[in-house]
Amino acid sequence: MTADAVMLVGLGLIFLVVIGVITINDIAYRREDLPVTQRTQAAGRTKSPVPQWPPVWMHDAPLCPLEVPEAHRIMQSHRECMIAGCPRKATAYRTLVDAGRIVPAGPRR
Repeated sequence: MTADAVMLVGLGLIFLVVIGVITINDIAYRREDLPVTQRTQAAGRTKSPVPQWPPVWMHDAPLCPLEVPEAHRIMQSHRECMIAGCPRKATAYRTLVDAGRIVPAGPRR
């Protein structure tokens, strides 16, 4: 056999082993073993109807003034963000304060 033929046979064997490992893992790791959120995503459904934007864009300040319902949704979806660190949540907070929906806490004693 020539060196080229040996190399092709070796690459073919590597390819078959990789395909075999992937197939065995797929069989062993059934969809029912996944958490519910991963199962719904694997089935082609998303967790929520909200579009999945890159995280950097999600926290940028909005380009136009917010309406009150939109400000409520932003406050809910950014509940883990700090107002000082998330311009989008800060804008939503300011909108809700201006609309009288949130009363800022007074100074702490």
